[in-house]
Formats: sequence, C-alpha cells, structure tokens
Amino acid sequence: MSGFTIINPGIQSTIQDGGRKGYGAIGVSEAGAMDEFAYHWNNKLLSNAFGTNVIEIAFGGLKLKATGTTHFAVTGAKVAVSINGCAVENWKTHRIKDGETLDIGFATSGQRIYVGVCGGFDVQPSFGSCALSIKEGIGGIHGKVLQKEDVLPFTCKELKESRALCTKHQPDYDGELTLR
Repeated sequence: MSGFTIINPGIQSTIQDGGRKGYGAIGVSEAGAMDEFAYHWNNKLLSNAFGTNVIEIAFGGLKLKATGTTHFAVTGAKVAVSINGCAVENWKTHRIKDGETLDIGFATSGQRIYVGVCGGFDVQPSFGSCALSIKEGIGGIHGKVLQKEDVLPFTCKELKESRALCTKHQPDYDGELTLR
C-alpha cells in the first residue's frame, strides 16, 4: 500500500478538508481547514478537486516517510521543508519517491501548515467529510490527531510538471491582523 508513515506527528496534525455541512442541529461540528486560503491553494497546485483532504499541522514538527511516489505541496505558515535533508520551497509542488523522508520544521511566521498529495489521502469520510473533529472524535483516520506510526494511504499520482504560486500572491503571515 502506498502512503506516508508518520515518523513524528508534530503538534496537532490532523486530516482536514472543506468540513462537514448541515450536521450542527445534531451536535456535529463542521471542522475543516482553519486557513482556507492556504488549504484551497494546496489543492489547486496539485490539480485536486475542490474539497480534497490534506494534513493540517498546527505550528509544525511533522516528519513522514513515503511508501510509493507522488507529488505533494506544502502551503500555509512560513516553515522549513526538506526531502531527505535537502530544502524545498513552500507553495510549490514537489515529487517524493518511495523511501524518501519529508520533514516539516516549525513555523516561523503564521500557524497552520498544509501538506497535500495528488488525489488526496485515501481516508473514509464520516458524515460527508474526512475532516477531524476532535470534540466528537470523528473524521481523520481514527477520530483523533495523527499518531506516530499511523499510515496515511494515497494513490500514487504524479503531475506532468511542477507548479507554484508566485511570491507576490502568497499571504504575509507577519502582517497585522485586525479583529472587530
């Protein structure tokens, strides 16, 4: 089976997508990606369908080992990313091969980091979504945050060419945020 094996789960790494709609009346929260801009661009870079699931990491520290070959993208907070110790850019697609290790450092600006693969992860939806809702213990791969040695299966898919979001369109997570 192809996928990522979790070597280090980082801080609150979860499976998220666009969230589950319409279940609030029975007490099921929507869940879903916190930084919708970074989440949607992750899927756009990978040519994934709207609402495809990704890994959402709070602050960083995730380390994965690939079984199989695919393309992935990392979007969101400013963070160091490497494949087998070689630095790669954020907001760009990259190829990862069988046996290689993907290491996501800790955010230096911003908070949420998104890791997606071509076609998304092969995770069964609950109430129409794969998004983990920690409160209810539904979604994700076992109703909780990702754990060491969990396996996130994916189908080996690759892009014909690398894609990137130019720097001027990437969000500035250092900017001041005004709330009402």
